[in-house]
This record gives sequence, structure tokens and C-alpha cells, in this order.
Amino acid sequence: MEEILKSRVPPETVTRKTVEDYLKTQGLDQLTPEEVTRLATFATRLQLNPFLRELHVLTNTVNGERRHVAVVGYEVYLKKAEKTGKLDGWKSWTVGEGEDLKAVLEIYRHDWGHPFVHEVHFGEAVQRDPAGEPTSFWMRMPKFQLRKVCISQGFRLCFPEDLGGIPYEPAELSLDEPLARETASKPTAPVVPQTGPRNAFAELNDYLTNNAAAFTPKHLRWIQEQLERTPTLDKAKAMLGYSRKVVMQGGDPPEPVRSPRTYGSRGSRRPDLVPEPTF
Repeated sequence: MEEILKSRVPPETVTRKTVEDYLKTQGLDQLTPEEVTRLATFATRLQLNPFLRELHVLTNTVNGERRHVAVVGYEVYLKKAEKTGKLDGWKSWTVGEGEDLKAVLEIYRHDWGHPFVHEVHFGEAVQRDPAGEPTSFWMRMPKFQLRKVCISQGFRLCFPEDLGGIPYEPAELSLDEPLARETASKPTAPVVPQTGPRNAFAELNDYLTNNAAAFTPKHLRWIQEQLERTPTLDKAKAMLGYSRKVVMQGGDPPEPVRSPRTYGSRGSRRPDLVPEPTF
């Protein structure tokens, strides 16, 4: 009875203090204020508890500069998709070997009349060292790593309104490249020749990319429109300062959830594809 009661206790609400306590216990006091704010924004907006390993910090090196980024485990995508009530089963497998290896994901949704299928190829996803060889994890467990990438990408694409904005799984990130985000609404600054130090357009692009979870897609489109109307360095600097202010204030409030689109009815089909992930 005690175990049943415990299982019914609602999960603790994740706040900024939750994140700050986590950073203290992990000895991560070297994060910059902006990095802490970025991590807290992810945690509070998406309710990801770092103490449960739903969200953690990964050291990322960009142009020789150490940077800390928020990442999640692929299990977070599975749990979030299950909570939507739309998941009707899924399975994942690999085909081929070596450079010809690919991972395949098939997802069923209650509100879709057809399965969603996603593929990821080894040559496009593998992380390599400076010598061009697969990194140690990819060398030892290529199928495991590739399936994690496929599952993470596939669930984001299949549940864009529910999983959009969730940080990447570590297998998707190269430690010597900037953090990238998959979002159709990511601002694309006008191309300006760069003759010297990084200009404000590049800085704004990177800042919005790394802090995309703090903005709604509509807000990001508005920022892009401002740059398109006045494509000057002064305007880019002004929008960079504006974007930093938005992030420091905690980001945008979440957009209202829209009713899902209907792709047909699957009748009374029971979820017969709910295998446990086998890595």
C-alpha cells in the first residue's frame, strides 16, 4: 500500500532553485550566469528534473573555448511522448554494417492513420575525432549510438508540438562543434561579409540558436523580420541586446497548446507495438 501511495504523489515542480541546487551538488559553479539561465529555462519550461537525469550539463568546445550546454537522455523523448496520450507504439532497428549502417524508427500515433518512419545513416550522424576516425563511443557501440540519434530525432519530428525545443541527446552533439537546434523557425540572419572579428549578425545567430527554448516560434520570426527590414550591424547589435534581456528575464511564456491535426482514424486497433528498447 505504501508503494502505491508513493507512486501517486505528484512529481515535484522544477524551479530555478532546483537547477541551482543541482549545480551546487555537482560542483558546476564554473557556469556563466547566462549558461545557468539557459539551463534553468530548459528545466522550468519543459519540467525536466536534473536530479532525475532528465537534464544534465555537457562540456562543449567551440573554437577552443569551453562551453557548457544542456542535454537530455533519449528516454526523455519516450516519456514525454507517452504522456501526450497520442503514442500508439513504436519500434527501432538497424540495417547493414560499417559505413553502410543505418537506424530505422517506426512510430504509431492514435490520431494518425499511418505510421511515421524515420531513418538515420551512420555516415551522416557519426562523431569523428580530428584524425577522421569514429570517437570511442561510436567505435565501441555504433548501433547503440545510431539508434539513440534516430529515436531522438524521430520523436521530435513525430511530436513537434509536444517535444519541440527539448535539448539534444549527447549522441547528436559533436564536442568540437557549436550546439545546433532543429527548428524550422530558427532565425537566419542576412549574410554579411565578415572582415575581422565576429560581427553582430553571427553573434546574434549563435545566441538565438543556443537559447531557442527561451523564445516562442512567433517571437523568433519577429526578430528575423526586424533584421530583414533593417539589415545593419547596429540593428543586429540592438536585437542581440534585446534577446539577452528576454533570456535573463526567464524567456517567453509557453504558447497555448493547439488541437492536434487529424490524419484519419485507426479504429479500435490496440497498441501492439510497444517493445522495450533493446540496445
